Amino acid sequence: SPMKGSPAEKAGIQPKDILTKVNGKSVKGQSLDEVVKKVRGKENTKVTLTIKRGSEEKDIAIKREKIHVKSVEYTKKGNVGVITINKFQSDTSGELKAAVLKAHKQGLNNIVLDLRNNPGGLLDEAVKMTNIFIDKNKTVVQLEKGDHKEAVKTDNDALKEAKDMHVSILVNEGSASASEVFTGAMKDYHKAKVYGSKTFGKGIVQTTREFKDGSLLKYTEMKWLTPDGHYIHGKGIQPDVNIAAPKYQSLSVIPNDKTFKIGDNNKNIKTIKIGLAALGYKVNNESTTFDSELEDAIKKFQQDEHLTVNGVFDKKTNNSFTMLLVEKANKDDDVLKKLLQQLK
Repeated sequence: SPMKGSPAEKAGIQPKDILTKVNGKSVKGQSLDEVVKKVRGKENTKVTLTIKRGSEEKDIAIKREKIHVKSVEYTKKGNVGVITINKFQSDTSGELKAAVLKAHKQGLNNIVLDLRNNPGGLLDEAVKMTNIFIDKNKTVVQLEKGDHKEAVKTDNDALKEAKDMHVSILVNEGSASASEVFTGAMKDYHKAKVYGSKTFGKGIVQTTREFKDGSLLKYTEMKWLTPDGHYIHGKGIQPDVNIAAPKYQSLSVIPNDKTFKIGDNNKNIKTIKIGLAALGYKVNNESTTFDSELEDAIKKFQQDEHLTVNGVFDKKTNNSFTMLLVEKANKDDDVLKKLLQQLK
């Protein structure tokens, strides 16, 4: 899917479009990095993408622009403001502040900060974000490098509009690094209740050094602890309230070069069964054996998706299967629904 507000979206690229050519040249067999290099270019220049939409191919000319990907999204859900924070980049704290002010202006007292699958980013942004809720001169994170210890503290008073807000933080195993710095500080100061599942557990600060030959060395420079001195590396942060995601949302992606048919036995077959059951198809067991019930379910799935009906889990079936599960996870968001139910 194209990003909101991106040149691709403006030009008419739609979800499920398949890119076949860049400037008239086929991209078949090329890696994602190779294709991206061809699509990118100088600002205000044009690139023509050939896309396949259904059975038709069409050329779409796109004017290249600088893209600022917003790291914070705000949605009002009933009497709760849901603020999704995708990463910690330059001015994420400013975007979060604007979202909090918007919730306050709408008269909302409850906000959810959704940090699921947020891999982290800039540490100073995590400190500034904490400062929205926590007053001046409070330790947000403790850095340790050998015998040297440094407490990183807040610079300003907390945002007055945020002081009386009830804050819930939603995390999962994909919440890491700066996400954990922020969550750990908010939890230690009792400024938020944490929901979801255990975080990733990255309690170290790593630095990358580039050499003249272009090689890179990534090394651990220091470790960090929460304000109360908790070292979360390898352990993660346990939520105050566990909300488990549906089983299908934690399935591994099945490699595209794998094909499965009746009689096969493989761990990926269990994944197929769980996924098809989540999509509403009749599959009553989760064994690793490709049985007749699974064959019938795949035939029905292929028929519904206008694929070749052969009962074999092949590449095209896999692509549709994966895409529909991702769409279902994004649309349903059972974990967020359960949290919002608890906040009523």
